[in-house]
Amino acid sequence: MAKDLDPLHASKHSIVNEMYIATADDNYVLARWAFLNGLNVDFLWLAVHCLEKYLKAALLLNGHTAKPYKHNIIKLYVKVQSLAPELLPTNLTQPNNFEVDYWHKETVDAFISRLYRDGQADNRYQLYGYVRRAEDLFKLDQLVFAVRPMCQPLEVHFLGKSRPGAPDASRRDWMQKDPNAFAKLSSRLEEIMAGKGGVDLTHAALNCNFPFAPANFPHIPISYGSASQNPVLIRRIYDPLEGGPQNFVQTDQLWEWVRERIQLPPNLVKEIDDQRATLKSKFNAIGDPMNAPLSTHPTPPYKHTPLFPLGKDPSPYRKIADGVRVERVMGEEVLVVPREALRALAEAAFTDINHLLRPAHLASLKHIVEDPEASDNDKFVAYDFLKNANIAAGGVLPMCQDTGTAIIMGKKGRLIWTDGSDEAALAEGARDAYLKRNLRYSQLAPISMFEEKNTRSNMPAQVELYAESAGEADAAYKFLFIAKGGGSANKAFLFQATPSILTRERMLAFLKEKVLTLGTAACPPYHLAIVIGGTSAELTMKTVKLASCKYYDALPDHGSEDGHAFRDKEMEQEIQKMTQSLGVGAQFGGKYFCHDVRVVRLPRHGASLPIGLGVSCSADRQALGKITKDGVFLEELEHNPAKYLPDVDTSKLGGDVVQIDLNKPMKEILAQLTKHPIKTRLSLNGPMIVARDLAHAKLRERLEKGEALPDYFKNHPVYYAGPAKTPEGYASGAFGPTTAGRMDSFVEDFQSAGGSMVMLAKGNRAAAVRDACKKHGGFYLASIGGAAANLAEHCIKKVETVEYPELGMEAIWRIEVVDFPAFIVIDDKGNDFFKELNLG
Repeated sequence: MAKDLDPLHASKHSIVNEMYIATADDNYVLARWAFLNGLNVDFLWLAVHCLEKYLKAALLLNGHTAKPYKHNIIKLYVKVQSLAPELLPTNLTQPNNFEVDYWHKETVDAFISRLYRDGQADNRYQLYGYVRRAEDLFKLDQLVFAVRPMCQPLEVHFLGKSRPGAPDASRRDWMQKDPNAFAKLSSRLEEIMAGKGGVDLTHAALNCNFPFAPANFPHIPISYGSASQNPVLIRRIYDPLEGGPQNFVQTDQLWEWVRERIQLPPNLVKEIDDQRATLKSKFNAIGDPMNAPLSTHPTPPYKHTPLFPLGKDPSPYRKIADGVRVERVMGEEVLVVPREALRALAEAAFTDINHLLRPAHLASLKHIVEDPEASDNDKFVAYDFLKNANIAAGGVLPMCQDTGTAIIMGKKGRLIWTDGSDEAALAEGARDAYLKRNLRYSQLAPISMFEEKNTRSNMPAQVELYAESAGEADAAYKFLFIAKGGGSANKAFLFQATPSILTRERMLAFLKEKVLTLGTAACPPYHLAIVIGGTSAELTMKTVKLASCKYYDALPDHGSEDGHAFRDKEMEQEIQKMTQSLGVGAQFGGKYFCHDVRVVRLPRHGASLPIGLGVSCSADRQALGKITKDGVFLEELEHNPAKYLPDVDTSKLGGDVVQIDLNKPMKEILAQLTKHPIKTRLSLNGPMIVARDLAHAKLRERLEKGEALPDYFKNHPVYYAGPAKTPEGYASGAFGPTTAGRMDSFVEDFQSAGGSMVMLAKGNRAAAVRDACKKHGGFYLASIGGAAANLAEHCIKKVETVEYPELGMEAIWRIEVVDFPAFIVIDDKGNDFFKELNLG
């Protein structure tokens, strides 16, 4: 039977409300504000505060004491849960409105334990570090929404006291039927949500607060990001010990200073003492090898484990030549490989990889177009790449105007004989492909420190040859050929991290931050490669490059004490989901920032943790080769990409299109662009000026001499690009956009002088460009990076040199275009599409 309210209830409630509920409401709103503004320590601290007060209020108003629990929200929650377990959730679930796959399933008990660990009073000086997950705000909202209504007497009559004709039901009974029945407590939170604290506080309380916010509340998207920090005492007192005894004295002195002058919890002091003693004992057990006596025990036999134990190569191959012979020398059969076989293989490889792609890459593009979860822009870009692949497969136009640096890695078996000119023969074959085909010469030779000239052959090639001997490898010469463009090469990063981040939460938070730095300039969707560890920084980065080429796909999926590399496929899936949650998509927003992810774990020195990050872009150009007694073979790439083109209504891809006439004066072009918001898809028609790095430098020299910019640079949009060679009978060679960011430092100077008012390129840009466009009324448009053959075939109708022909492909050109696709990315009001995705 439901009870009537205690006669002292009003007075008791007044005390509890002012001491606990109202202050908890303030803490809760400020915790949300701290999360939304990236103040992680404050978020955790305030989240613990608000929960402690709500839980104590629930106990006090339901006839229990709050004294024994102090600040321990774990024990408080256990007690409150015992009062009404049916009213509290067991698990915290992903809300429908939280459109991110990256959600850690977690019980309420686990979430509260984690909050208390990182937000408790003992951690106010960051003694224990913290981990704050991307979804923690939404978990806090769910928990507060469940606990806060319990801050009232649950056993009293739902009307306060029984009345004739009213059901005999308690508030507990009523809340079981309708969880929202007593959700409002007429306290500070209700006032803030009603706007009485001002717009900023209301926004902090309700934005993306799906349990509390009204259905019509205008939520503003926020950035979902994890964060972590290892405690400074571990980084300064413990981690250096991993470097060896030479660090013992300094860290001992520092630890003594900390203990003497800083109040620390006794259990933490003991924990650090124990950990330090354990780590030191490992080195003491090893001793100083230079001064140790010779062991009286026999040295065990050496068991060699390859650093990269690869499985069987499943790649299909096509035979391109015979020309090898077997001879018997010193009782063994050796394979004699003539110089021409090496040259011919390299020429065939760089011809193929500039025109053809692997079937798996094309299948992934088809999947994006057909995926109902892909954004319209994802599908538009992926379909454009498939069209581009079909044009390039014709063997005339390469798939990308940047036909790359020629990179060759060879592994020569013990029983392979050549004349010793392997490097030269392979480089010659690469050169011949670039000379004979419609490929671009991108290599610059340094004449002096500040003077360079194009080599006009795309040489030198990067050729690395290794000896290999094991089983079948004895009688084989194996190769990997890569055409690496500047855009993706520039997105290779080395981070010298510390071993303190070797926990799943800290590693994922670290990687999410770094993956965002890739941006869109290298033409996503990417094949992303991440390497954790490495016996040297250079090995880490080389592994990144090879992993991005799928060269290490056949590594084991687990490690061992032998210290070999392995792929962490579980981490690959987790990071792939994380990239899909970023919202960057295939260049213009969506799900497909990456086709796939490779994560390779390497052994490391105890004092080092190199982490490498790199990509293979949408021009995914690599192929394997091999020479065996059966002949000369090259990996079979897809010659018929048309079979991957899905049957779609292309008019519906990418949304509505605005036509822009570039024949009009610049003032009218700007007036038309200013009518449309960022993300608007455009179709450009008319003349443009093409200029990139070296041409920009030449024009800046004019300004520095007091000269004006040329009229053509003021009257036309400027397209950042550099063409490949023009095939006979074509108006243009492959001619896609280059990375805009390299020209960022020129924009303010040029726009203030009346030039570069409309810029067209690919990728995100710096804040300085956004500021310049807002100040001078300019625009930055982005086109699809990685579809150069399609642009040359269908959009570019005329190309002529304007100035600086000696710069080769970096000369200033004038082109005329039809239906050239672009998007408004930065406008004259300071809006920046990529800034919304945390890339600006």
